[in-house]
Amino acid sequence: MRDLIGRSSAFVPQYAREFSGLFLAGSLNNLASFFVTLYAARELGPEVFGTLGLLVALSMFGVSLFDCGTSVSMVRSYNANESTWSVFPTILLWKVAFGAICVLTSFLIIPFGQVGPLVRSLGGPEGVVLSVVASSLTSVWFTIKGAFQALGYFRELSSLLVGYAAIRCILLVTLVASSDPSVFLFLVALYIVPVGLIAPIGWIAFVRKSRCEGTDTSVVWSFKNSFATLKRVFSYGKWVAVSSIAFAVLWRVPIFSLNRQENLEQVGVFNAGMTFVAIFVLLNTSARTLILPRVSAMSTNDERIRFRSSAMKFAVPYTLVMAVAIGAIALVQFFVLGPTYRAAVPVFLILGVGTAVMMFAGLFNSLVHAHGVPSMDAKANLAKIVVLLLALAIAPVNVIATATVFAVVIAVGEWGLFAALYRREFKQRNVAE
Repeated sequence: MRDLIGRSSAFVPQYAREFSGLFLAGSLNNLASFFVTLYAARELGPEVFGTLGLLVALSMFGVSLFDCGTSVSMVRSYNANESTWSVFPTILLWKVAFGAICVLTSFLIIPFGQVGPLVRSLGGPEGVVLSVVASSLTSVWFTIKGAFQALGYFRELSSLLVGYAAIRCILLVTLVASSDPSVFLFLVALYIVPVGLIAPIGWIAFVRKSRCEGTDTSVVWSFKNSFATLKRVFSYGKWVAVSSIAFAVLWRVPIFSLNRQENLEQVGVFNAGMTFVAIFVLLNTSARTLILPRVSAMSTNDERIRFRSSAMKFAVPYTLVMAVAIGAIALVQFFVLGPTYRAAVPVFLILGVGTAVMMFAGLFNSLVHAHGVPSMDAKANLAKIVVLLLALAIAPVNVIATATVFAVVIAVGEWGLFAALYRREFKQRNVAE
């Protein structure tokens, strides 16, 4: 087992610096994205800004399809000693080739002009092409980030993320100086140019760092080996993709439920409460980035038990920190958003508590990758969607009831997965004895 990964839990003091770096870099990147989006909303107006929102949504959905869970799968495959360093250039080359084919194919729709309401809502065929370009490039970027993650180069990864945010900020200044920025320019500034610049820099830095660390970076190309690698990574990654898409859908269900009565005020209040929960989602992402390669390297029940014990010791400080954070953010929300959105504060408090409980269980549930059973996580998220839909169908249609049902479902569902994993380990221990 690789020495750089080790056998210890991710949430112990020696990893605090890595976590802080990832969180800070992620925060800066989100802040840069926020400023670009804020400026776009002001300059484009509601209708054209809605087109940008559709383009971004299509691009992000495309990333899920292009990536298909391979970025997580290859991290797991490498750290579980199922693949060598060559898994990274193999996946990267496949994504570049597949992305190029999809981009070239998307150009075929341009001669048909304004075809269909969906294409028109995306700003025309050019919008579709740019969305495909953004999706393919971002998927390549995910692979490069996954490579840094797999080898534990978190400091270098944080530096790249800061660079990514800096490029976005520079492009924002360029947009401000532009006399009449279009919706396409904003999409290019948000995703295409920043990723197009940072991705090759990141890959060169990754290869150089690997060689400096003495990692064998030799690659013996053959169709048979490449096909075997792709098959292994995609076989695991498909469940990761299902889980990611289901998780994204899960968080959109309450909005559509509230919209049944076509009460946009309730939807707006719920959205205001949900917006501040994004801070916790960033915490969760940073933690999982740090944990994934380490839990993937755990092959015995003893290692997994030690991980659980270490993480459980974090329960008290985690509870205190989250309680203070939720209270502080609620106060900020109360005074910053003004009287109009005061009703969003209890919504945030409910969602914040539910998310915090879910996140703590999620630390333990990262062990699905130690067991190599991502299907359990995917099925759990799908089950949450079904339960949430049924619960919202009978619950009163108001923001408090919707927030409460959602918080309970995500928290209980995550601890249900925890129980299922624990039962699996218990059965394995009994078999071993």
